Amino acid sequence: MDADPSSYEARELNWQLYTRAGNQQMQGQFYAQAQQTYSRAMEFAELLLAEAKSSSTHPDAIHPYVVSHNNLADAYGQLGNIEQAEATLQRAYTEVTAVMNDPNLSKSLRLESFKALKVVAFELTRFYRNLNQPTAAEMLFAQITQQAQAFLAEFDFTSLEELKSNDSIHSRYSSLD
Repeated sequence: MDADPSSYEARELNWQLYTRAGNQQMQGQFYAQAQQTYSRAMEFAELLLAEAKSSSTHPDAIHPYVVSHNNLADAYGQLGNIEQAEATLQRAYTEVTAVMNDPNLSKSLRLESFKALKVVAFELTRFYRNLNQPTAAEMLFAQITQQAQAFLAEFDFTSLEELKSNDSIHSRYSSLD
């Protein structure tokens, strides 16, 4: 199934192919296969994010990373592996906040990570509410809200021209989660 992974575009295509295949497996209730396929998609998402972190290109790479974690957590949940599902969602949360708060990374990647935090917050809150743990969900939501406010207070928005929102970025990946 893999295309030549030597370019960013090829790795992104591989991520999309594995994500779509995993989605089909989930729809068919082949959860173990979906978990394996989503794990492979995550490998490509991690490569995309690593490239984005080491260069100032592809700030939208945080989104496939988050989508992959959400998908994999869903597969783990369907398999009854709640601890692994939670750990997977927590990894996404940890990475998104680390990227968002790293002043050594590009502003555009940091801003995209801030946007991705909303998705991570929603998924983690939904996860805890589904486990009938509303207190955990509320505490997490309060923590994420505080982190978002701190980011907004400290982030330098003086060069907004380079950070113009590209709505097609989110729509490009939202169909894959």
